[in-house]
Amino acid sequence: MSICVVCAYRYAIAFPITDDWAFAVNAMLIERGNWSELIWHINGHPTIAPFLVFWPMAELSHYDSRCMIAVTILCFALQLLLFQRVSGARGIELLPAALLLFGLSHWMEYQWGILMTLAMGQTAALWALFSFNRFLTDKQLRPLALSVVLAGVSIGSYAAGPTSLAAAMVLTVLRPNSIRLKLSALGLLAVLFAASYFAVQKAHYVFDLTKVALYLLSSIGALTIGSNSAILVTGWSLLASIGLATAFVTAAAVVAAGWRLRDESEAFFVSGLFLSLISMAAVSFSRTYMGNWHVQLGLPVMLGMYGLWLCNLRYRPQSWFRKSGAAASAAILCATLIGDYETWTVRAPAFRTYLGWIEAYSLNYAPKAPKPYPPPVPKWDINPEILAFLKSKGHASLR
Repeated sequence: MSICVVCAYRYAIAFPITDDWAFAVNAMLIERGNWSELIWHINGHPTIAPFLVFWPMAELSHYDSRCMIAVTILCFALQLLLFQRVSGARGIELLPAALLLFGLSHWMEYQWGILMTLAMGQTAALWALFSFNRFLTDKQLRPLALSVVLAGVSIGSYAAGPTSLAAAMVLTVLRPNSIRLKLSALGLLAVLFAASYFAVQKAHYVFDLTKVALYLLSSIGALTIGSNSAILVTGWSLLASIGLATAFVTAAAVVAAGWRLRDESEAFFVSGLFLSLISMAAVSFSRTYMGNWHVQLGLPVMLGMYGLWLCNLRYRPQSWFRKSGAAASAAILCATLIGDYETWTVRAPAFRTYLGWIEAYSLNYAPKAPKPYPPPVPKWDINPEILAFLKSKGHASLR
């Protein structure tokens, strides 16, 4: 965690950039009494829950965008805690998961505040799966209620929120519960999924299976050796090759489980894999390219693969299984360290320069000046009104 904190401290800036301005506009309009702006979509992502977290923190920090990065890092910490609770990992066993979650291979989360929306959405979805898993084990209403609340947080955070309910359906099918309980749970989840799906804003989907396969493989590969400023689908690449190798290891981990799913941990990791893959597929179906700000959605694939190996290690103590898993983990860790080095020396400094251009453009705002960034939705494009609002809040850059 300390590595990403240092990276954020060194390369992130206090001034909000591009999509971050949407939250500033939200706060500005709500302070004027326009509470309808609370239900807001940023490129298809409902941001109700993230904004409610952002708003009090922004007021305390004078709208320093780095407070949003702190939320992202906290979300990764909660994902690591969840992995530990499900896998039972101890000591050195947690190192691969920690390096993946806090690694600089997916570096943009530590420089761009708005990515807290994806981090919050996926973290809530994973904890919702955990609570629903407990419900299927204990058959108590408290974990069921908590699961529904967390799924609601996920749905109110990012566009892939309803997939948390779809993943819970997969979890229900995999668990060795009674037919009556399974049918009751599936019926409830189906109703909730239908309600949430029709409630959220829809993107325009283009179902190109070749493209989505390259997206998924490239994104998973980017979690190890790092991602470019935007992952473009231009054919086969090193990222896709690494992603394919990871997919084989993941498939082997699932097969090793034998679909027997001896305990709730294995069922959780398989449903987490499904959650991650369907979330990334939804992104690829709705975009012409997958920017590296979506790469974090692939983390449950890597963690699920590693978690399944740890679970199977307890049932298969043979040396070949132990050695093969250790070799795969070592390969991933080495590749992750390569991504960390390239991020620290190339990607983060380059993006910091880009952030500096946006900050300079904003602080010296002129309507006809060329923009140093692609044009966002005009409603939250930087303008004198937003700058005046940030100045009234005592933002350090505008004092």
